[in-house]
Amino acid sequence: MKKSILLVFASLLLSIQLFAQTAQEQVVKMKSDQPAGWVLEIEQDKNLVEKVLLEEFSKTGINRFKRDSKGFRVAQGGVWNVLGEEQRDVYYRVKGNKKKATIEIVAATGYSNFLSQTNQANQFNSIGAFLNGIADKVAAQMQDDKIIALKDRIAALQKSKASIEKENAKLLKNIESQQKKIDSNTKNMQKEAEEITTLQQELSKLESL
Repeated sequence: MKKSILLVFASLLLSIQLFAQTAQEQVVKMKSDQPAGWVLEIEQDKNLVEKVLLEEFSKTGINRFKRDSKGFRVAQGGVWNVLGEEQRDVYYRVKGNKKKATIEIVAATGYSNFLSQTNQANQFNSIGAFLNGIADKVAAQMQDDKIIALKDRIAALQKSKASIEKENAKLLKNIESQQKKIDSNTKNMQKEAEEITTLQQELSKLESL
């Protein structure tokens, strides 16, 4: 079992190194708007990625998002510590499936005045750095989840093994008890068979008189 667990961890560490990509600056399509934003692709379950993303948003100042007409989730007029202490509109979307997720993030000073390299470049680039941090956080969460799954599986197997051992002990005890009963019955049958033989011989002698 130890060897198999070590192989799992080796595979896990390799997958953590391979599954994350670097955030890319791209034009993000938001229905009528096409602002500059940041996009990150991660080869991992979309639901896990979005869970980690929301946790990191919360840690950096944004706790509530709502859906908007652009197909994104938006926090309007919030202070996102990643961008400093000014109020910003922050938009994000996570697309994908169980094997791959794509995060898109854009931010604006308000009224669709989106951040870019030509205005608020430092804040704009901070979004890319934030997304690269998300990749590391997802990798760590994936590792934590697999460690928990391994521990749970080991605990379940140990519990099952103990239950089987207990059942086997009862069965062996029953077998020993039954064997003792069989041995006792066999001896009794032999005694009675001998007594029957003796009595039949005596009966034959009496009947022959």
